[in-house]
Amino acid sequence: MKDTSNQLKSKLGLGEFNIKSPTTFCLTPSQNDYKNGYIKRYFVGNVNYINIQEVNLKQYDNINSFFYKRVKINWKLTGERNNVYENNILKSVGVYEYNTISINDAKKVIVGLERLISDPLQFWRGF
Repeated sequence: MKDTSNQLKSKLGLGEFNIKSPTTFCLTPSQNDYKNGYIKRYFVGNVNYINIQEVNLKQYDNINSFFYKRVKINWKLTGERNNVYENNILKSVGVYEYNTISINDAKKVIVGLERLISDPLQFWRGF
């Protein structure tokens, strides 16, 4: 006879853990997001193997940190494509540079994240 998931969790001593797997969230920025210029993105990855997913806020908040690493990033949606300088002084940070920094910071938490979000201009709308 096959063990139920609760019996299996009990045998493994995992009764108190919520081990539901997250489901991938397909982000689609709204007009309001573009008006704000930024959006929050949420990512989780298994602690013992590479399986990285973008998830929604609810899943991100409820994910079991024993089994998953998680990271949220601010993603710039609008603005100049690249940094703008005036008299060799940075006037504004470009979308490409801003999101590249966000990816680099996030991949310190979840190794391999850059393979999932490799395009810093994803969702970008220029001026």
